Amino acid sequence: MTASRPRMRLGGVLVVACVALAGCTTTNPVTSNEIYDASDGVGANVGEARATNLLVVTAAEGAPGVLVGAVTNDGREDVELTVGLPGEGGEDFRLGAGETVFFGGSGEDPVPLSSVGAAPGATVEVELSSPTGGSTTVPVPVLDGTLPEYSGLVPTATPTASDEEPEDPAATVDPDPDATVSPSPSATADAQEGDADD
Repeated sequence: MTASRPRMRLGGVLVVACVALAGCTTTNPVTSNEIYDASDGVGANVGEARATNLLVVTAAEGAPGVLVGAVTNDGREDVELTVGLPGEGGEDFRLGAGETVFFGGSGEDPVPLSSVGAAPGATVEVELSSPTGGSTTVPVPVLDGTLPEYSGLVPTATPTASDEEPEDPAATVDPDPDATVSPSPSATADAQEGDADD
């Protein structure tokens, strides 16, 4: 009989331990139920609108770039939201209740930026504004095309007239239709030697 008491105590300890350990999960939030940025980007909220995974892709500081991410309307009414660099206007989105719009991923067009004021590896301020939710500015990471998933998003500058090589002036001179062309003396001598050989 004395051998069963240690077993009963051990069984009781195990039952208490199981109940105590099982209760730990009831006091901790389930992480997968939390909204988070699952990418290299950052998020921000403006009223009922939410931006996620915002990041800028550019080749260099001062070069054109693109804004990548998504915007979601968490409310029950339509929302208007503008996303872009402060002072540049930005891209306007009209989101229905519960709607999410992606830009820059999975074949979606990114938001074009005329000039990015920070080098890759730094951050640049991006503004989100809504007539009903106000506005907020958030520091967004600037990346380049080093990572394969962003290499196709790096915009290329459109060449301008000043970027192109100057043309050869001799190649663009229009010949005078009334002018006569006389062969050079060496060309005449070569032609005469060719006739003599025949």
